[in-house]
Amino acid sequence: MAFRSRMFLLTSPRLAPTAATLAVALLTLATLAGLTSLLGENYRADPPFLDPFRAPTRDEAMLIYPAEYALKSTEYNDVVFLGDSTCRCSIDPAAFERASGLKAYNLGSMGMLGIDGFRLILQIYLQHHSKPRAAVLAVTPDDLDVEVSEALGDMPHRFRWSYGPNRGGTLCLPEDVESLKFFARRGVGVGFALWETPAAEHRFDPRVELLEGGGKYTYLTLERKIRQSRGYWALGGKHWPAGTDAPNKPTVTVAKQWDRGLKELAQFTDDSGLPLIFRLVPIVDTVKTDYTPVRGWLKDLQRECPRLTVVRPEILLYDAEFCWDYQHLNADGVEKFSRSLARDVAGVISRDRQRPLN
Repeated sequence: MAFRSRMFLLTSPRLAPTAATLAVALLTLATLAGLTSLLGENYRADPPFLDPFRAPTRDEAMLIYPAEYALKSTEYNDVVFLGDSTCRCSIDPAAFERASGLKAYNLGSMGMLGIDGFRLILQIYLQHHSKPRAAVLAVTPDDLDVEVSEALGDMPHRFRWSYGPNRGGTLCLPEDVESLKFFARRGVGVGFALWETPAAEHRFDPRVELLEGGGKYTYLTLERKIRQSRGYWALGGKHWPAGTDAPNKPTVTVAKQWDRGLKELAQFTDDSGLPLIFRLVPIVDTVKTDYTPVRGWLKDLQRECPRLTVVRPEILLYDAEFCWDYQHLNADGVEKFSRSLARDVAGVISRDRQRPLN
């Protein structure tokens, strides 16, 4: 067969140069795709999560402020809070400290990160800080049935790429064809930008641009405000304009990502000698959703993870007067919940101190 192919090329003099040209073109394209993919995957601005060529959105900034604090701060905290936007907006470390005497920082991010993203933030924190006395995971019960996207380019993927184990120091290679295509597209944009502005001091800096949807704030000015409030973000006004009515799902069944992820987080904190406390954030008391599967899951979870403390009642209901919307608290609700949580956490820390060493 190979002999016939060679004979065909010899008897078709125009075909041999064409085949060679096509082979060279394909090789060139493959090389360019590989190089642009390597550039796209390994070019990291500061912070790496932000698109280096456009102003970030407020959600993008809020998503990564906890990871940036975990990565770049070294101050000691007795307690750190992990979780979604209900954690970030419903727990005030200042009120918590007034009630407990424990210094705390709120590492709450956004629900779209999921439990694996929250664990990654804690892992980064422990790499750069002394171990706290407790970590508190606080999320809304209504999101326990949500599966987080794992698609390339979505925020959870970008977050893992930015802050995961390969975030710096080693050359990363694409994991598969889809990854190669995604980072090749990013690499083309990076390459053009570097070509246009080779001098670093003249390049676009997304941190000093006004945030999209962020009003008067840039990434840096909002970061300073968040740091001053120790990670807590107060929602404006007493109630959201649309009110506090809940969507009233028929029921909440815990997603597999949450079941696996929380067990892995509990194992990680147990291996680290760090008490883990799970507290579901209060929701409005007019909610009609059936949370029986959540309660059952938490009972099973505590049997499987004996060092995990689940604060009860599992579903905590607050009057609408304390709620900004059905799952985020207003200023009065934040004060109430932060003081209540302070008592719960102080009690767990006290019991843990009395626990005999294995």
